[in-house]
Amino acid sequence: MKSLFYFNGIVLTMLLIGLGVAIPSTNNMAQPGEWTTLEPMVHARSYFAAAAWDEKIFVFGGVINPDLSRDDVEMYDINLGTWVPRKKMPGKLCSMTAVTLGDKIYLIGGSTALSTPALSSVYEYDPVLDTFIAKTSLPVPKAAHSSVVLGNDIYVIGGSAAALGQIFNTVEKYNPSNGAGWVAVAPLNTPTTLLTAESWDGKIYVVGGAFDNTLEGLSTIEVFDPAYPESWTYLNAYLQQGRARHGGGVIDGNLYVMGGAVGATDLLSVERINIPQGAEGWVYDADMLPARRAFVAVEAGGKIYVAGGISGTTGLSSFECFNPKPSAVSDRKGTGKETLLQNFPNPFSGQTTISYQLDRIADVQLSIYDLYNRPVKTLINERQMPGEHTVVFNGNDLSKGVYHCRLHVNGAGESWIKMVAQ
Repeated sequence: MKSLFYFNGIVLTMLLIGLGVAIPSTNNMAQPGEWTTLEPMVHARSYFAAAAWDEKIFVFGGVINPDLSRDDVEMYDINLGTWVPRKKMPGKLCSMTAVTLGDKIYLIGGSTALSTPALSSVYEYDPVLDTFIAKTSLPVPKAAHSSVVLGNDIYVIGGSAAALGQIFNTVEKYNPSNGAGWVAVAPLNTPTTLLTAESWDGKIYVVGGAFDNTLEGLSTIEVFDPAYPESWTYLNAYLQQGRARHGGGVIDGNLYVMGGAVGATDLLSVERINIPQGAEGWVYDADMLPARRAFVAVEAGGKIYVAGGISGTTGLSSFECFNPKPSAVSDRKGTGKETLLQNFPNPFSGQTTISYQLDRIADVQLSIYDLYNRPVKTLINERQMPGEHTVVFNGNDLSKGVYHCRLHVNGAGESWIKMVAQ
């Protein structure tokens, strides 16, 4: 997500993006990704928020110019390939973040214009009813921060109080369903704004950002593990290009960062690192189509969707899709030696039965992921004999929404089904 500020005639741009995903991976030998141009947004916008829900992408607010923000919302249907308008927000907002938790989207913080102080507002958006409800406010107003979901909690990380104002290392978490309000957790090692945060395999990764108003961009990655909540640690691998005002995502265990800027220079490079094999370091992937900053990056269906932003002095309405492993699309059909059948019942409430067939002895992993490819539960992780296998999955603890069940055989072939929890 993003936020732009003016001071003594100098333009300072701030990007906020929050979202996370996850899927296990076996190596860092992924082929370079592929970019595809899609139908552009109706309006050019930057410093806005975006989130995905049920194979749809929602974009919120942003700016028309530094002193005029937007209150409109657009929705992109991934299956139909079209944008449609939705109900307007309660007010004009920019520089906020958006995250999806269960069947709701949460808009957090931001400001009413790029040059105004940060806000503490939190709104819950219902994508079915197309309504906004005010929720418990942030303990401290924030803009140019990042937000990410881990388990049932929303984490708000870093950010700043206003243009050229205080930069935070604070981190708060919020569970909308337990009534406890916002709770402080371990702070970052370095106060950081214009950062990107992603979640994978039960941990949070904070990538890049700026620690002062030079906006030169950090190359560090800080990691938070709730199992060791006392502090953040550094990933022992630095970005090849320090950056701020960037985007990113995690697909197949590969953490991607893309675009952004170093000072006044826009970037088009994309880097990735395989988290389980982080010692191999960061490698460059396929460049973005235009160099850009102050855009949004949203993960959905194993791809990363990039919208809007600024390239040079031009505001963008463009919309692209990044497929991290185009050569591996056929893997989703499996190897031909295993079959994953549709669960029954589907949609389901409570228990559902999952069946699959093997024609050989194989190492099998059967796992459930949410819409953003975050792991929910591993059902099977063992060597199995040929034949038909059945697993009863208890989904009583699931939030309503779309999930994927994925079958990996011998660490290679993958097939998957879509499951809907009611």
